[in-house]
Amino acid sequence: MVKAGQFLPQIQRDILGTVAGRRKGTIALFLAVTLLASLCAVAGPLLFAHAVKVIGAGSYTTGMLLGIFLAFALAMAGTRLLADVRMVLMNVIEQDVILETNKKSLAALLSAGGSIFVTNNAAKLTTLVRNLHMSNTIYIQMFLMVVLAGTVDLVLSFLAIGGYVSWVVAVFVVVYGVASVWLTMRASAAAKPYHKSAAEKANEGANLLGNVVANVVSIKIFRAQPWVQALYENFAKGAQMQWLAFYRVRLRFGAIQGALVFIQYASILAMLVLTLKSPDLLNQVVLVSMVLVQLNRPFEMIAAAISEFVMAKVLAGMLQSELDQHPASRVRDGGQTLPAGRPLAVELSHLSFAYAPEDRPVLSDLSARFEPGRLNFIIGPSGAGKSSLLQILLGINDAYDGTVKVAGIERGSVNIEAYLATIGYVPQEPMLMNLSIRDNVLFGRDFSDLEVREALEAVQLGGKLASLQDGLDFVIGERGQLLSGGERQRLAIARALIARPQILILDEASSALDEATERGIFANLRAIGAETTVIAVTHRLGVITSDDQVLSLSKPEALQGEPLPA
Repeated sequence: MVKAGQFLPQIQRDILGTVAGRRKGTIALFLAVTLLASLCAVAGPLLFAHAVKVIGAGSYTTGMLLGIFLAFALAMAGTRLLADVRMVLMNVIEQDVILETNKKSLAALLSAGGSIFVTNNAAKLTTLVRNLHMSNTIYIQMFLMVVLAGTVDLVLSFLAIGGYVSWVVAVFVVVYGVASVWLTMRASAAAKPYHKSAAEKANEGANLLGNVVANVVSIKIFRAQPWVQALYENFAKGAQMQWLAFYRVRLRFGAIQGALVFIQYASILAMLVLTLKSPDLLNQVVLVSMVLVQLNRPFEMIAAAISEFVMAKVLAGMLQSELDQHPASRVRDGGQTLPAGRPLAVELSHLSFAYAPEDRPVLSDLSARFEPGRLNFIIGPSGAGKSSLLQILLGINDAYDGTVKVAGIERGSVNIEAYLATIGYVPQEPMLMNLSIRDNVLFGRDFSDLEVREALEAVQLGGKLASLQDGLDFVIGERGQLLSGGERQRLAIARALIARPQILILDEASSALDEATERGIFANLRAIGAETTVIAVTHRLGVITSDDQVLSLSKPEALQGEPLPA
């Protein structure tokens, strides 16, 4: 048997469970207000029917009648006011859910396997997170405002009709409600495949749009606008066709729902007229009519909520599916720490790695030692395994054979957080944000402006900084578009250097630099070599000197651990 919690994807269970625990008091207050609002909603028809009864019998005084109508007006006003109070309380809970969704969805993406960012671009992942937000909103609104409030309304209305008119009529109303909910569930089941397919087509379109935005220059250069436009329109038309099929199914079941409403009213009113023969027939008809108008709405909304829940599950399931397909890499972790305050030698021994057991190894029986005191370069053609080796050195990938030792300690026994704290890293395509120069160097860390300036001077950005009116507060634009390619690369190097890492890993970090700037930066790196173990991937052999150590992945047996021949 599937537990109730298993209806929701794991990430959604975590979000809603956390908020439910944190907002117990708000939820309890919402329940109390809901009960009071339902009492007012049911009291209104009872008071009005009683007024009709005393008017018909002529047994009233002006004061009595005014009192009844005043109470009726207060009940209606109370219903309206309490509906607003419920809305405010629901919004408080909903805002907390939004906050928790932002926190947990970002944490889930950051901890997911790196392959999730290979198969999905930013636009699609943003859409998936937005879908999760929509799903949570549906659950909160439908459960609190519809299912919970509607159930209380139904129970009280059932008691009112049964106690004041007839339990037979009350049971008949319940039977209609059950049939209405069942019919909506059938409609949801029939329409679900079309909704899911429409959402998938929309996500494919979002993914394509993200690719277009990221590559708009290439698209214009190659005159590919008609092609990408046609692709995007195909995805949009595919989604449109599935949505139309979805609405056709819903409309078909909606017609049956309308027939049920007709049968309900006709049957109940005929039952009152033909079978009850009560002297209070007038006020009973008035009461039942008013309650039915009020009662059918909760039935319909509860039935609709079931359909919305199905939609919400599809929306949230999309992000969960991606997270399940790209689980976080298993990191061999332990409790050891590394020596502080000195550079850390890194030693590889008989290291082998393949992406799958049946694949040819990308790295095979590789042994090398990276030491401080000189630069350590990794060279080799495309596909030789440079990126795979960096992922192992960075602690991202642990699916390898052989050993990796840091300061003589097996990497697998070192606490991963302690290990990452020793590393500075500069990727080939640095991550820059539309924030200030200071923020892009600090990345949330606590260093002084003087330290930021020193790091920028070390990568020859001091002149650029001096030319800017805003200085460190200069906002560099999205992905650093207000800087040149070389300036963006140097800014990323400054970010790595400011923390004075014990191990500095550079992945083609000088690829966007001119020759003079490149030589200057590597001269600075050689100057700090006694304090830091520098490991650099490069394809530009001109930056390598005879004092540097080179690991060639094209001929590891000949050059690993050897200086580059003159």
